[in-house]
Amino acid sequence: MSEPLIRRYEHHGFAGWVVCATRLNKRFTRYFSDHPNGQRKALQSARAYRDKLLSRLPPPGDLSVQESDA
Repeated sequence: MSEPLIRRYEHHGFAGWVVCATRLNKRFTRYFSDHPNGQRKALQSARAYRDKLLSRLPPPGDLSVQESDA
């Protein structure tokens, strides 16, 4: 399953979802554990956080490479 800005994360006993976005050279990251409410509730919480975060952040910048005047 692919969700924008949401990835499954399982490492060193942690199982859950991570939301990660970068805007204006600042990274916003939050983890949502499967424990105690389960994988589905954790994903719902991650989606809600992502949607709220995106509503507050500016749109992503232009990733195209600009040529410098030399």
